[in-house]
Amino acid sequence: DFRPDVPYSSHILAQWTIGSGSSAAYVRVVSVNLDYNKDVTSIETLAKKIFDTYCRGIPRCEGTTASASAMVVAGMPALRYDTRARVEYWSTPAGGSGNELVQHDWIATHVLFLRGEWGYEVRIFSEQPSTAAARIGDVLSSLARVQFRKP
Repeated sequence: DFRPDVPYSSHILAQWTIGSGSSAAYVRVVSVNLDYNKDVTSIETLAKKIFDTYCRGIPRCEGTTASASAMVVAGMPALRYDTRARVEYWSTPAGGSGNELVQHDWIATHVLFLRGEWGYEVRIFSEQPSTAAARIGDVLSSLARVQFRKP
């Protein structure tokens, strides 16, 4: 599956798979330490930093500069970006000779928000458009109920 690098001084807080096989969707939650990323001053600059990393080395990466949809996560303003990315690589078929070009088109929704000294990205992604829509809806419904509590 497609899980590119995260920006400098970021931490993968959680990642999981919903479903299996070709209809699987993936969820990843990343925190970005803003003390080490002083250029991040807004959700938009957080998006630019994340998408610079997300799109690195990908032949096609669409939606990263499109208008974002405003939403709220745990009472904080958030932005939602919908992207499409094509990953390509050459592979030798099993038992075969020569190379074949393998292409995977990933559909993703990225929800970004800032809280204190941290920026957050929740990414839901899949290769199947019909599966992605349902899974993205499920995760966004869950995000609507997120609360941050002091320990």
